[in-house]
Amino acid sequence: MLASSSKDSTVKLWMLGTEAPKDHATPALCSLEGHAGTVLAIDWHNSVANLLASVGSDKSVRVWDIEKQVAIHEFAYGTVGGSAGNVASCMRWSKLGDLISVNSKGGDFKIFDPRLKDGKVFHNPKCHPGPKAQQNCWADDTQLITSGFATGVDREYAVWDLRYFEAPLARAPFGSGNSVAHLHFDTEHKLLLAAGHGSMTVSMWQYNTEIEGCMKHMGDYVGAAPTVAFSMLPKNKLDPTKHEVFRAVRCQNDHSISYVSFQL
Repeated sequence: MLASSSKDSTVKLWMLGTEAPKDHATPALCSLEGHAGTVLAIDWHNSVANLLASVGSDKSVRVWDIEKQVAIHEFAYGTVGGSAGNVASCMRWSKLGDLISVNSKGGDFKIFDPRLKDGKVFHNPKCHPGPKAQQNCWADDTQLITSGFATGVDREYAVWDLRYFEAPLARAPFGSGNSVAHLHFDTEHKLLLAAGHGSMTVSMWQYNTEIEGCMKHMGDYVGAAPTVAFSMLPKNKLDPTKHEVFRAVRCQNDHSISYVSFQL
């Protein structure tokens, strides 16, 4: 099953076959309606197959039961009609699937517990001071990594622990680039991949809270053209005989697709 979101305020579900389609799939299986603006991002629950979360420009997060095709929870991450600067730029389920983290432009960083029906914000620190989009990923059940910009034009990352959320465990430069670094974390090897839209570079970092800065730069991959979209292949597609820990797919602005293998 494939889920998609768009500017028409809906989340659509598509049933895919086991073979490559011979034509475009035009009729959606169903349409989840409720957002009052663009649906900016969606994320499947890590373990419950029928749960999907969405975040919209209407400053709301919704958790959907796709079997019943209804939103079972709704949370406000910003003020409707308020500053356009706090529109969400990233939303992720936690590893356990009991929390949802939302980054917004301008530095807002909220964590919701979807089990609390009152929509109460669990944590709400100021993340990165820069005005651009920000991203996050969960390293484990209690720690997160965020990426954004400092007050100037310098990219930075921060490491957060839910148990001590008043300030980050670490904050440090995160390489060069004009766009925010999108984060992909491998729990097994404690490795982080960072790929920015419009950047030719994909960087690899080792995550370790016992070292200074909590992260160590392991190296960069430089492609032939800037990145438009970036995603990871499932683990069952890796080649263990080559010590492969990641295989990524890059859509490039020259209308080509490249596969990148990361090996230890």
